[in-house]
Amino acid sequence: MDVNIYGAVMPHLLDDEGFGFSTSTAGTIGSWTTFGMLIGALGCGTLTDWAGRKPMVTGSVVLFSLGSALCALAPTAAFFGAGRF
Repeated sequence: MDVNIYGAVMPHLLDDEGFGFSTSTAGTIGSWTTFGMLIGALGCGTLTDWAGRKPMVTGSVVLFSLGSALCALAPTAAFFGAGRF
């Protein structure tokens, strides 16, 4: 769902001149998002076997919430990309 929302919001972010988005920046941030999901998926499977499901779900929700907060408060495209990662 998060990736779909990114796709729906991106045209509006590209229209905002003050944020500093270009089409290439938008594509790069979309790639960071996919790469972040890959790292999370590969790492969480092993860590879940070791630590258990409940701590991993809690940690994942906290990490996602922090990334979402960073996106909401991002002053530049680079900070937005870091939150998306």
